[in-house]
Amino acid sequence: MKSAAFALSLFALLPCGAFAADDRSYSNVELGYINTEEPHNGFEPKGWKLSGSIEITPELHAFGSYAKQDLGTFDSPLTGRTGFDLGNTDNWRLGLGYRHALGERADLVARVAYERLDHDILNFGESLDGYSIEVGVRGTLSEHLESHASIGRQRFEPLSFWDAEPHTRNYLRVGLFWKFNQRWGLAGEAKCDDEHVREYFIGPRLSF
Repeated sequence: MKSAAFALSLFALLPCGAFAADDRSYSNVELGYINTEEPHNGFEPKGWKLSGSIEITPELHAFGSYAKQDLGTFDSPLTGRTGFDLGNTDNWRLGLGYRHALGERADLVARVAYERLDHDILNFGESLDGYSIEVGVRGTLSEHLESHASIGRQRFEPLSFWDAEPHTRNYLRVGLFWKFNQRWGLAGEAKCDDEHVREYFIGPRLSF
């Protein structure tokens, strides 16, 4: 996670400029394409993700997301069956965030969230409950460009009945947001954890 610490340090050193912290809206909604690479099992789920947040006070905001991804199909050499459906996975996230201004160009952001994973793989269903905590920096780079970086920890209950230990991952999340105007823009984000699972998102954002 050294790269995460380095990225956060760069954001913390951003100089003050002409952009106010209020230009970074914490009330928005996004809908876009999501792709996950899971090298340990060979899956590469693809699908869509809906996420959003709403400002409660200048310091607090609530946020949530729902992602649905299809695991794809495979051809069985044993049965000769082609296009066998591997299943799908759903991911729910609901939490509360806190922002603290580091200056006119950057905010320190801390978040805690409840998370739920619903798997339906080869007709075997499993639901996992867990939580995540993360801290990072969101900054204004130019009139039209924002960026954010955070490090986090994700913990879920045991993956299966024979696995007695909770499943924990540390991750790095980075993203960019290009503003077309005060309401519309294009968001992109990448997340990578210490098990080399990579998640990518791109889609439009509506701020309000």
